[in-house]
Amino acid sequence: MTQIDSGKFSVSVGVPNSDAFYLPADVCRHTRLWLPWPRENSSLQAAVTSVIRAAAEFEPVSILAAPGSAADVAAACGRDAREIVSLVHLSPRLRDTGPTFLVDGKGGSAAVDWRFNGWGGRGDPSDASLAHALLGAAEVRRFRAPLTLEGSNFVGDGRGTLLALASAVFDKGSNPALTQIEALGFFQGWLGTEQVIWLPGSHPGDRLNTGISTLATFIAPGRVAITHPGDNALLAQISERLQHAQDWSGKTLELIRFPAPTKGRGTLRHFLSYTNYLPVNGGLLVPAFDTPRDA
Repeated sequence: MTQIDSGKFSVSVGVPNSDAFYLPADVCRHTRLWLPWPRENSSLQAAVTSVIRAAAEFEPVSILAAPGSAADVAAACGRDAREIVSLVHLSPRLRDTGPTFLVDGKGGSAAVDWRFNGWGGRGDPSDASLAHALLGAAEVRRFRAPLTLEGSNFVGDGRGTLLALASAVFDKGSNPALTQIEALGFFQGWLGTEQVIWLPGSHPGDRLNTGISTLATFIAPGRVAITHPGDNALLAQISERLQHAQDWSGKTLELIRFPAPTKGRGTLRHFLSYTNYLPVNGGLLVPAFDTPRDA
């Protein structure tokens, strides 16, 4: 393992799992929650402010704000924003554009900085250096990955089993020559994964082909929340795949089915899902869509 001094933090040239780092479950204890402040979108700013206020009851919240906007963020969020970090960023989808944080089970942390190319060319690649800059501000050890991914392409149980979005990982615009065996090797070395359960495609309303948690996510080891397929062929295929899947320990997964939120006749054309929730220390933030099924 080689470390290169880069001012505030070290860039590690090697593989995280060789130093015992692995991807924790989303429900692990957080040091803080990072959220981006949306640019020039008052409706989205109001929504993010609500998330900040709710999350701040459970854990510290750090906000990424465009240079010159810190005063506006402070005025909107008050004490709920524990820290405001000035960083140039474009997308509000920080799990896509930001780093993937890792732990070693002994109190140590690090992060993977994936290559980012604008969702395989579907979106703007301007945030390609954002993860690097954020880790500099956070002073977290950085591993620069050789793979083009978004952090929302996968979710782990913290014990070696990974759900991964095949349509994103093997996207021709991102990793055109990657094989499943090679991908497993990358996930083993970079996330401490022992087994990957592949989901074939993204949510019908996900134009960027990225968010696996809108389809399925771990509640706990061996327990997975999924969106009920209804009459959608892709969601039915995912449900069938998970019904017969096993985690690394050989345990068949228990599935908890959530309904798709209703939004008129084209429900699944909207990028909405109850499984896209956010665990915070001692709490759970669950999306609501002003529909009868919210309760």
